[in-house]
Amino acid sequence: MLVETKAKVGVFAIALGAYLPQFPTLVPEFETQYDAFKKTIPDTVEMIDGGIVTTKELSMEAGDKFRAADVDLVILQLLTYATSYNMLPAVRDLNVPVVLVNVQKRKAPDYANTDTPKWLGELYACGAVGEMVADLERAGKRHAVITGVVEGGDAYVAKEIDEWCRAAQVRRRFRYTNIAQIGRPYPGMMDLYIDETNLYNRMGLYTKQFDWEKMWAIADPVTDEDAIRAKAEEILDTFDIEGGATVETVWDMAKYVVAFEEWVKKEDLGMVASHYDALPRGLPENWTAC
Repeated sequence: MLVETKAKVGVFAIALGAYLPQFPTLVPEFETQYDAFKKTIPDTVEMIDGGIVTTKELSMEAGDKFRAADVDLVILQLLTYATSYNMLPAVRDLNVPVVLVNVQKRKAPDYANTDTPKWLGELYACGAVGEMVADLERAGKRHAVITGVVEGGDAYVAKEIDEWCRAAQVRRRFRYTNIAQIGRPYPGMMDLYIDETNLYNRMGLYTKQFDWEKMWAIADPVTDEDAIRAKAEEILDTFDIEGGATVETVWDMAKYVVAFEEWVKKEDLGMVASHYDALPRGLPENWTAC
């Protein structure tokens, strides 16, 4: 289910707008770096592009995009020094982690051929890290820093970005899935009790409650004998049944498994907890066997 989930990740880069008129070569340099950086974002997520932010107004526009898209994560590329206003308006109203990518283009300066624009454009990604971390701390935002280098490739940076994107997938999956509780918890099994409010507030998981009477009824419309037979054969291939079994002897069980799998898809369920406390006979036996 996770691999089918497309998290939404807000991506943007920051640089100080005051540098650009002074050093015009920084504009194409930053555009090239940002385009290359976006290609490092895994295609398992949907990227929401906030662009290169060099002013408070552009930061506000990026924030509008991220809120409208309901992002699960923000990844920020630090191109060079920038002020607090380059970042904060973009993330202020979001309740998601912010990952600062402090990845320098060059491993080391060629001092004989390094002027101010080369320093600011290729060697000063770290210039904003301290200020941005302080800003996020004071704003109460969850955050992390990934540090590395572009030149020569950096497996650590790629791994960290991938893992953050996978975490965003989990968040998205939780927000758009449900868990089911069938029947009431068996008396005394206090580890099974579900605090629905806590689950929803902390993880976005919605709990659906079902009675066993409803569960038995959903198998009634299942009449596709080919599907039931295929499921019966799958059961026989999967389990060792004491005393032997045939398609016919597991037919009713297979019918209920087919119904159960269709129900899980219809209700968009990621987890199911079931409880049954009664005399096991008739229809309940088929379901509890599933």
